[in-house]
Amino acid sequence: MTASQASALESCILQKSIELAVDHSLQLKEAEARIQMKLSECLQAGLAPNPALLLEFDEIRCSTRRSALGKLESFLGITQLIELGNKRTARQNVVATESSVAMWEWETTKEQLIKKVTDVYIDAFAIHARIKLLDQTLQNAVKLNECLTELLNQGKGSLLLQKKSLLAQNTILNDRKRALSDLASIKRQLVLLCGNEALLNFDELCSTVLVNTFQGTANQAINLHPELSVSAPLPLATYLSLVPNNSELSQLSAIQLAAHYSYHLEKANAVPDVALTVGVENERHYGGCRLLFGFGIEIPVNNRNQGNISRANWEGYAALYKRQDLEREMLARCQDLYSDLQHRYGTIELLSRDLIPTSNEMLKVHSDRELHGKEDCLEALVTYRELFEFQAQYIEEVKEFHHLKASLRLLCGEDL
Repeated sequence: MTASQASALESCILQKSIELAVDHSLQLKEAEARIQMKLSECLQAGLAPNPALLLEFDEIRCSTRRSALGKLESFLGITQLIELGNKRTARQNVVATESSVAMWEWETTKEQLIKKVTDVYIDAFAIHARIKLLDQTLQNAVKLNECLTELLNQGKGSLLLQKKSLLAQNTILNDRKRALSDLASIKRQLVLLCGNEALLNFDELCSTVLVNTFQGTANQAINLHPELSVSAPLPLATYLSLVPNNSELSQLSAIQLAAHYSYHLEKANAVPDVALTVGVENERHYGGCRLLFGFGIEIPVNNRNQGNISRANWEGYAALYKRQDLEREMLARCQDLYSDLQHRYGTIELLSRDLIPTSNEMLKVHSDRELHGKEDCLEALVTYRELFEFQAQYIEEVKEFHHLKASLRLLCGEDL
């Protein structure tokens, strides 16, 4: 599989895993349910008060005269409450902004989920690369032990050095077992996030780890995996300019706007409503019907809504201060992440363009000298061990570099 084919496969499978995680997430389903609740409240907030049908009967009998006719009065009317102060529009604005808050909460949960899935794949790529590197190093350790045994038989070797070599070989075996255990743990995390379907192509994807490109030259950057390609970070100002677009900050802005509309709703609620009644009254004693018209309004002697108005006003200030504080923290965190990203990038460049190619060249020199009988195998194998340490460090640095990029992507809300 070529690097371009591996990159296309990786993009397809990683995107598919993200889609599976979105479909599989119960947290997102819960957030979607809250959005639907708020949309239903929007529908309810736009409804005007229903009219009320009044039907009254009043029967009075005289207790002193048994022959007296009873007086039966009836009333049929309709009462309509008319809201003043533009209350319905104020309610709709409040619920609409609360729906926006729920949508931003869903977006925040989704972005965090995408980061979790991406981090799982980054760890998987790094562990697969480490396992392949440990396999190569284990072969080198076996050759080193054979070389030391041969030197001991010739009376040139050191028994202590051979014991150290055996200990190093056992350490490599333990490291490989630990890496396999970590890989199994990552697969369990993937199933938890995406379901069992995500494992179908997971092994094929991770098998594209390009460990063979460790044999680079001083003019060739090492590419661990198409997903883990390393490029220079963008300027810090670019990242800082995108922090205000963070979904958590947008959610707090929506909360602040909701408090603003809630303030206007409470002011509207302080305006008394009017009740209009129209009906027909039938009176049997006098005969005939009468058309009645009623008008009712609350007399606002005391503004009992003043406390709610003040509370809504301060809720807006609280949301504003919380957003400003969170934005300040995010800007500081962005600078810290960027500084660490620059440091990791510098280390990766040093390893890939200097230390690892130099070790490869030294290994080639020692191998040629061994081939021509100018030195024994010990020098070449020791140099290979140093190369392994640089390669293992490179894997770790690349892994942390991409974890930092994922954190910056979550913080800035952009794929940078």
